[in-house]
Amino acid sequence: MSKSKAEKNKQNLKGANLQGADFTGTNLMQANLRGANLMQANLNEAKLNGAKLIRADLTGADLTGTDLTGTDLTEAKLTDTNFTRAILIEAKLIRADLTGTNFTRANLMWVNLTLADLTGAIFTETKLMQAILIETNFTRANLMQTKLTEADLTRQTSCGRILRWQTSQGQISLRQTSCRLISLRQISLEQISLEQISLG
Repeated sequence: MSKSKAEKNKQNLKGANLQGADFTGTNLMQANLRGANLMQANLNEAKLNGAKLIRADLTGADLTGTDLTGTDLTEAKLTDTNFTRAILIEAKLIRADLTGTNFTRANLMWVNLTLADLTGAIFTETKLMQAILIETNFTRANLMQTKLTEADLTRQTSCGRILRWQTSQGQISLRQTSCRLISLRQISLEQISLEQISLG
């Protein structure tokens, strides 16, 4: 599908098969992409502000520098998706599969990652300030130099999961943690394990 056709019919992309499509720089603001197949699609620098991508499959897609402000990605499949330098301010990623996803230098302020699976995800120099991270799975995730000021980490490691915060100084493991106001910026602790704690 050409970019011009996609822009013209952007409200008619629900469930569409767009695997491998090139949407570089395309304006898809407010588009309905619910359940669409966007596996391996190129969405570099695209405008997806306010788009509906609920249950869409973006496995292996490239969204480098893409603007997803206010986008709804609830229950989307985002395994190995590249969000480097992407803007996801106030985006919804509730129950999304983000295994192995790359968020390097991305802006996720006020993002909702409740119940999302971020196993092995990369958050190098990512902004997660005031993010909602309730029962989010960060197993083996890399959060080096990530900013988590005022992030909500309530019931972060329920069901026995272990959250490992990878910092420039070492690895921190928080088991069965409930945190409300926490910033892990410039942490100087190394190999610290904090079990069954509540940081208010």
